[in-house]
Amino acid sequence: MTSGTGSRSRAERGFTMIEMMITISIILMLFAMLIVAGGKYRRKSMQSKTEGQIQTLGIFLESYKAKAGGYPKDGLDEGDRVETEDGTRLQSGAALTFALRSKVTLVKRQPNGELKAMGQEDPIAGDELKDRDLTKPYLDDAFARELLDGFDEPFHYDRLAGGPPTYSRQDDGDVHLGWDDRTDAVHSEDPREAVGRGVESLGLQNVGRYDLWSHGNGGHSPEEKPNSVIANWRIPEFSEEEE
Repeated sequence: MTSGTGSRSRAERGFTMIEMMITISIILMLFAMLIVAGGKYRRKSMQSKTEGQIQTLGIFLESYKAKAGGYPKDGLDEGDRVETEDGTRLQSGAALTFALRSKVTLVKRQPNGELKAMGQEDPIAGDELKDRDLTKPYLDDAFARELLDGFDEPFHYDRLAGGPPTYSRQDDGDVHLGWDDRTDAVHSEDPREAVGRGVESLGLQNVGRYDLWSHGNGGHSPEEKPNSVIANWRIPEFSEEEE
């Protein structure tokens, strides 16, 4: 009698231990699924934010053009150097931020076709860029700011007002203000030239206007995938095999 009772107690204890192990396994599995789902949601949220930033910047750029007679300089073309008052050179997204946060020189086209300066107006965006969390400082100068996407990575901006001669490849690390000061700085290929990985050497996209893009979830990384690029042009669809 006693022996039987002892046997049942040991069996019950063993069964309870198995149940606990199964329960713990289920909890760990659910926790892992939650982490994966949360990561996907976060990436989707950052992607949506970046897409919204590009749309917002597009509105700013058209407003700038209407007042200044053209899109802001990208600081990359010969003769179009962009600098702050203290001599800090700005290129790509940093040059764009500088233009949108600086006073705009209004111009009016004369009968002979020439553009004449007609005074200045308040910045197109000013602090609105900061309020929208589109920029973060990499230097103390309030005007020298890198333009960051929803993934906290620098945007790229290429003014193409002059067509092919004003096309500037941007896979050189120097285009990003202060980015080389980061210990983990990596510079991705220009997606317009990334043969076999990106947009298959399409070259300049918006002739006479501008190309604006983010490396997306891939960031500035060698592991960047073609589909991760977010831009103001249509990114071709790629299958997993092509990526």
